[in-house]
Amino acid sequence: KAVAHACNKNEIDDYMGTLQHVQDMERARLSLGEPSLNFLGYSYGAWTGAFYAATYPEHAGRMVLDSPGNFTGSFEDQLDDQSHDFQTLFTQRALLPAVADPDYGIDADTALQRLREMPYQVRKAWAWAIGTPAELVAALAMSDWFRAEPHVDLNHWVRRIVQHRFHAKEEVNDTIRDAALGLAYITRESTELAAGINPYVYYGLVCGDTPWRKHLDSLRSMAMSHAVLYPAAASDHINTGAVCHHWRSSARWRPPLTELAKAPPLLIIQAEFDPVASLRSTNNAFVASPGAFMIVAEGMYGHGVFGMSHTYCVERGVGVYFLRGEVPYARFSKCEFRAQTPSRIHGASQPGISEVRARLKEILRRS
Repeated sequence: KAVAHACNKNEIDDYMGTLQHVQDMERARLSLGEPSLNFLGYSYGAWTGAFYAATYPEHAGRMVLDSPGNFTGSFEDQLDDQSHDFQTLFTQRALLPAVADPDYGIDADTALQRLREMPYQVRKAWAWAIGTPAELVAALAMSDWFRAEPHVDLNHWVRRIVQHRFHAKEEVNDTIRDAALGLAYITRESTELAAGINPYVYYGLVCGDTPWRKHLDSLRSMAMSHAVLYPAAASDHINTGAVCHHWRSSARWRPPLTELAKAPPLLIIQAEFDPVASLRSTNNAFVASPGAFMIVAEGMYGHGVFGMSHTYCVERGVGVYFLRGEVPYARFSKCEFRAQTPSRIHGASQPGISEVRARLKEILRRS
């Protein structure tokens, strides 16, 4: 309640919503004298792209929405899905493989209980990052260190990780150590990111844009149940819901998404295993968006797709759409995620990706 009231005292609170963002984008288009606005948006940025196309369909250009989640719904709906999705991915990718591998010797119930008892600072930072058995073992070991010494710097943890023996087998020990180093750096980056987020902007947007319907009793019940059911998820949305419950203003106007039928087709791209904006959530937006196309990177884990890999249908599909305005051959398409950088699949060159990237870079340099 105190956070909500403090944020509501900010005089620019009424001007921090997605609609205002969209109007700023339109002002930029007019100032540049451009007939249309081409756009690439990641995550929430993809919401703004969809809202722009629905608000100004006659000026929408080639719009790519990367990992948007369900922009046809509310932030409450979007965040409510995350705990279940995080826990499901964690179970499939880390917990069950660790239990099945005798090298790790993990007991599922014990691991879940230790996750529940993990210091919140590191559980919040690592929730999306524990995706392998090695990362799970590393996280459980390091959480005890953080509990005992929560305020030491990164260099201390790196030295301790390098010196620590995680496993008797050298190969397994090296794998866990590498995972531990990755988690240590994630902890620092998470702290730096949190320090850089302006709460006025965050709550002004999330609380003010779309409705929040849960009462405090429901939020308390969710907090208790999620702590038991979804220990691999940080469940920050419960705290956000409590702040938004006390928000002074009602939800802002949003453009009818039926207007998207008047705009050029949206191109939506998505990782199959996105822990932040699930494929299920994004598919709801895709189905509700007239004329949209969607490309899925099969087997990819992560939030943000374009430019993050060498996945043929994504990289070439987005590039060709931006360069020539050509949409994929089918409204829904998918291909296997490829993380490596060389332009090879089964020994054969991937035609077109290198050329598309070079052309895009050339256009950006001259723009």
